[in-house]
Amino acid sequence: MTTDPQSVQKPALASQDDAALEECAAVKNSIKAKADKYKKYSRAAVIFLTTTTAAIPVFIGLSGDNFAFGKLVPSILAASAAVVSALVELEKPHGRWALYRRYQRALEGLIVKYRFRVDPYDGSDRGVRLAGSVAQLQIDLHDEWTGLQPSASEISSTSSDRGEK
Repeated sequence: MTTDPQSVQKPALASQDDAALEECAAVKNSIKAKADKYKKYSRAAVIFLTTTTAAIPVFIGLSGDNFAFGKLVPSILAASAAVVSALVELEKPHGRWALYRRYQRALEGLIVKYRFRVDPYDGSDRGVRLAGSVAQLQIDLHDEWTGLQPSASEISSTSSDRGEK
């Protein structure tokens, strides 16, 4: 069932303030989930890269004349590490993790200021001000996030650096 936008009444001031606070909390939780995802991605990549690169000389040293452990396994580990390294270079999970966490903390600060009626959230229009601040932070986050996206030239230069053109 759809509602005609013109028939929807504006919420009363208290519920408008509640709605602004709920929206801020929802945006903060969404950003927190993304920060947590990139934190896991970053840590998994570091653990994988460290483990695979550390295992290569171990396999070579312990292999003796065994082809599989002396050449095949180290080659597979090196290739896997190179692929993951390229993905990390393009995706920049550490940068995204830091970006999302910074905006999460900014939204948490807005919530504290709003709850304790700290300027600029101390007037009768505090819900509108909070909604405006949240919307601006979302725009700023998107603009910064776009800067972390790999460009076509970065992708092609990464491919050519690895010998794939």
